[in-house]
Amino acid sequence: IRHYVVCSTPQSQYYLAEKHLFSTIPELINYHQHNSAGLISRLKYPVSQQNKNAPSTAGLGYGAGDWTIWGSEVWEMERPVRRGHQDDQRRLHV
Repeated sequence: IRHYVVCSTPQSQYYLAEKHLFSTIPELINYHQHNSAGLISRLKYPVSQQNKNAPSTAGLGYGAGDWTIWGSEVWEMERPVRRGHQDDQRRLHV
């Protein structure tokens, strides 16, 4: 599992890659839905509110998607986990 750390500047701007600064975390998420910009892939969409945890197959090499956690939302990454590569799972923790 790799973790992306949301960093902040002294001016209270948030970023994953210093070239892309945002005033709010939702703006950062929205941007990375449309642009990978320093990430392995872009965020794809939030998973159903009924399922707030990554599925049991996430990261186990069963063709599950790549999952990112933000608050109570789980996001699926654009690039799927490759079979047998558990370290391909990425999570965003703040």
